[in-house]
Amino acid sequence: TGAIEGDVTVSAGTVTVGAAADDVTLTVAADSTLTVASGATLVLADEMTVETATGAGAEDDAVLTVDGTITVGEKVTLTIKGDAVVNGTMDVLSTKNGQGTVTVDKVTSETAYTGTLDVAGAVTVGTYNDKDAHFTVKGVMSVGTKPTTLGAGGSAAGTYTIEKGYVKVYAGADVAGA
Repeated sequence: TGAIEGDVTVSAGTVTVGAAADDVTLTVAADSTLTVASGATLVLADEMTVETATGAGAEDDAVLTVDGTITVGEKVTLTIKGDAVVNGTMDVLSTKNGQGTVTVDKVTSETAYTGTLDVAGAVTVGTYNDKDAHFTVKGVMSVGTKPTTLGAGGSAAGTYTIEKGYVKVYAGADVAGA
């Protein structure tokens, strides 16, 4: 259990968080960023909760940026309350032991915020024996890049729940598997 404070980058190789103990909580604090660099992998392992701060990170960067690969393992809950970008790959796993859960969150109260997830890369929500991993959009999810003349890139596959939020799909994005 702990918090990421400041700018943290997984720059190379594979980093696994949460495998040593159950019920781990990791928070990406306000004005902080967590980046997975191209070629690097961050594995969020069994029975942990990861939550990003609301709004933007330091210097208006996204709180979570994935240029490499992030794997949301079984029994892992990732809640995106701030700005997040997937230029690489996000895999949400479903195995015989359980399903991963990702929520692009939105709360309208005294501390109103809208989680945003911009996908120029690929997000895949897995399934195992007809048990889907969970991906819920309460805030805003954009697949592809906002067109200047013609949009490009981005893909989403698997089962998604849209709960009072919305998904923007730009021209050139692939959502055939969603």
